Amino acid sequence: MQTVRVAVKFSLFLVIIIVFGIVSSLNFFLISDYSSKLKNANHISSFFCKLLLKAICVRFTVNNSHKYSKDQNYLIVSNHLSYLDVFMISSDMPSVFVASVDGVKNSALLGPIARIGGGIFVDRLSRNNIVNEIRHMTEIINKGFNIVLFPEATTSNGDGVLDFKSSLLDPALKSKVNVLPLCIKYKRVGEQPLDSGNRDKVYYYGDAEFFSHLIGVMKLQSVEAEITVLEQVQTININSRKEITDKVYNSISVAYCSG
Repeated sequence: MQTVRVAVKFSLFLVIIIVFGIVSSLNFFLISDYSSKLKNANHISSFFCKLLLKAICVRFTVNNSHKYSKDQNYLIVSNHLSYLDVFMISSDMPSVFVASVDGVKNSALLGPIARIGGGIFVDRLSRNNIVNEIRHMTEIINKGFNIVLFPEATTSNGDGVLDFKSSLLDPALKSKVNVLPLCIKYKRVGEQPLDSGNRDKVYYYGDAEFFSHLIGVMKLQSVEAEITVLEQVQTININSRKEITDKVYNSISVAYCSG
């Protein structure tokens, strides 16, 4: 039964990825205006992320959705546990995602998906590059787009929220856009509540290999998660990047460790 489940899920996943690649490539090559191309890419990615989540039976709820408006753009900041985080956030909030060069861009599948989906790649090891990338992120925010970043700069094993890299929140300070903190928690793996014994079936961190981990997710009957929208951090009267970082980190960390 499990073999059939994996075969069906993998087939659906592959078809969705192929069609996503075709549609996104057409948008990438046929649309010349950058803002229009990026807007299309956000909505294309959001639509196909919804399909991918359905295909692999990942369900999630959004708590406190009244705390943000889809008519306003934000710098969206979240804790990071798995590549599934990206699918969930994108499906509900069309956005430009910030990913690391070393962790995503060079990945066989995730790299091309992020690239044609309008993602921004940040080289955290190069001071010169990150200055240009922060400037680019600020320009995108000023054009009215959401940007999503995971300032832990990696995924974790779920024991807590790792320290944030404050430089990644600099675009909020420069653009004075509100920061929208999100807290992601995975609640159930199959029919069991998530715990330290089964969390690695969902959490993707350390030396985990993407394709084998994805097949493991497909073996599960289902995955359940929740995204909690926290209070916006207004940057209009803040002049310190560290102050923004501390406010956002404390908000997410407290929410993650509670309940």
